[in-house]
Amino acid sequence: MMDDVHAQLTKMIKGANPPRIIPTDLGGGEFELKYISKRAMFDYFLGLLEGSGEFFNEKLEVTELERGTENGLSFIKVRVKAEKGENNIRKHPVSKLLSLGFIKLPQLKISVFTALFVAPVCYVVTRDVLSTAVVTASALGVGSLLAYIVMAPLQSIREDLAKLGNFDFTSLTKLNTGDSFEALQDEVNII
Repeated sequence: MMDDVHAQLTKMIKGANPPRIIPTDLGGGEFELKYISKRAMFDYFLGLLEGSGEFFNEKLEVTELERGTENGLSFIKVRVKAEKGENNIRKHPVSKLLSLGFIKLPQLKISVFTALFVAPVCYVVTRDVLSTAVVTASALGVGSLLAYIVMAPLQSIREDLAKLGNFDFTSLTKLNTGDSFEALQDEVNII
């Protein structure tokens, strides 16, 4: 990511020539970094790695692989092994169960199961199949509409996350929803 930030700086600041930091993911919490610099500031680079580990409370094992020069630029190549690794899988079995294996939209999960809850309650109260069907269909329709309206701000947040994924840090989005989506967007803006 730092290499992309440096590339943006090069475009924004005339004459800027920051170092390159080219990563190669090796999987399992290991990766190689090639630091390419006109000024050969290798101790600075290694210090940044050490400081990053301390800041994020991550034990990093850094092994120098190679130093040299190519195309008139100095480089150092290191292998980094992270103690905690990179995968963090959080399971939500109830939400997965409510998907029934094919419902992908959270809005639809909410409205379908609301309607399925309303149906037997309505039938017990009215003992009328037609009334139960009308109320259940209404609950499904109104529930779907409300869920889509309430969840709509997620699209803005997704768009901002996509920008961050493409290392586009040029703008901030503010949400005005009166709910927790505002706080979520603010957290995205901090990144």
